[in-house]
Amino acid sequence: MPELTAFIGLDGFIDEIIHVVDQREDARALSAGSPASPDLRNASPPRPGAARTWNSSRCNRGWAAAADHGHALAGFGCRVTCLGAFGHPHLDAFFDHFAQRVELHSVAGRGHTQALEFDDGKIMLNKLESFKDITWPNIQQRFGRDKFAEKFQSAQLVGFMNWTMVPHMTEIWEALLHEICPSLTGPRPQAVLRPVRSGKNGHARIYNGRST
Repeated sequence: MPELTAFIGLDGFIDEIIHVVDQREDARALSAGSPASPDLRNASPPRPGAARTWNSSRCNRGWAAAADHGHALAGFGCRVTCLGAFGHPHLDAFFDHFAQRVELHSVAGRGHTQALEFDDGKIMLNKLESFKDITWPNIQQRFGRDKFAEKFQSAQLVGFMNWTMVPHMTEIWEALLHEICPSLTGPRPQAVLRPVRSGKNGHARIYNGRST
């Protein structure tokens, strides 16, 4: 059976998961997690006297729509090329293990999310300033237009994820349609375009993205 190939992108960040707890009993023992306070849920200023210091336990894990899909496809035996925001000019060492499973390339610094986890939900604090560097000009300069076209042409599955968090994704899709696709020959790849929480965008951006 021939090896399947996939070309996946374009996000990339680290989730810092913070388990919020109510009290610390001693150096090791923590009380059960607390619910998010009404002040936080309503995003209003805290009541006088309501402020407190939270103790927490943490763990870090790589997360990104691109990385999750790339990791899963590699697990099924696909040969995966993943392009995204995994550190620039050098890959972040956190993704070294992922780079052993796929052919990994980056055009921007990684993002960072702090997830404050409570008993009844969580609050996500996204730091995605580096995603502004995920642009078609940077892809051409830092990865290569010809290399991008070759990966796109040779892949049987193409997936560009997280349109919501990548602010220039619509422009990248437009460049694909007008600059790359017209010169393709042979079988066309199956394409997956996953927006991820499209409701977090304004009406104009949603309209432009869907029109593309």
